[in-house]
Amino acid sequence: MLHIEWLRTTFYCNKLMYNNYIIYIFFLLLFGTIFSFAEECPPSIFDASWSETQYGYFEPLPMEVWGTVEFKTRDFGGRVEIKVNWATLNNYAEFGIYGITNDELKQIMYKAIIVQIAGRHCENLHGQRQYVFFEETECRVNRYCYLHLKTNEEIFCYDDGWPGPNPTYYTYHSENYYKIGKSIVCGIQCCEFIYTVECAIIPGGTNYPKIIGFSKNPLPSSLCTESGFIDCLTGEPEPCQSTCN
Repeated sequence: MLHIEWLRTTFYCNKLMYNNYIIYIFFLLLFGTIFSFAEECPPSIFDASWSETQYGYFEPLPMEVWGTVEFKTRDFGGRVEIKVNWATLNNYAEFGIYGITNDELKQIMYKAIIVQIAGRHCENLHGQRQYVFFEETECRVNRYCYLHLKTNEEIFCYDDGWPGPNPTYYTYHSENYYKIGKSIVCGIQCCEFIYTVECAIIPGGTNYPKIIGFSKNPLPSSLCTESGFIDCLTGEPEPCQSTCN
């Protein structure tokens, strides 16, 4: 029955993937290159052009600080470059009435740091400027396991409340295969988070820095390398793809 075979295949494929992970981890420990940068992110971070450590904070109400973090900055090529040390993030609102998670606070801190640098009322912002945060992002590769279907595909049954979708099949050389896939990390790259900012005017004359654009861009010197994995069905190499896009 296809329903039973699906369960068996899921268990078998998960076992195969577990074994593949063990082999993968062995090579990571052996070579130690995939998860470490050949250079820092960004490579220039130890240059004298960078500022001393500064302390960013988010204070939505007077005397009510929700979070702090350390960062460095420099003016380069007409833009403000920023490197945040997220290991120093302090979340004072996580267990309060607001329940702000670290990931949520991190998104807030991008804007808070921009406001801190530009000035709450645009004192240091002249026209449009780019504020560029350097972040480590993942390279990922999809890994698949295939069940060769030698009989007609037919759903035996499904439980009440099954939300779907029903299993789909992969056709290769006129043969049908059931395909299970997972995405795994195959490297790290340095990515630019680029915020375009201008000074907005609130009716009544108050100014504030406003984000009007956002994009991501991998550093040219930090591209995803080949994953080293081969698709077991096609024999083709599987690319290690950037998440900085």
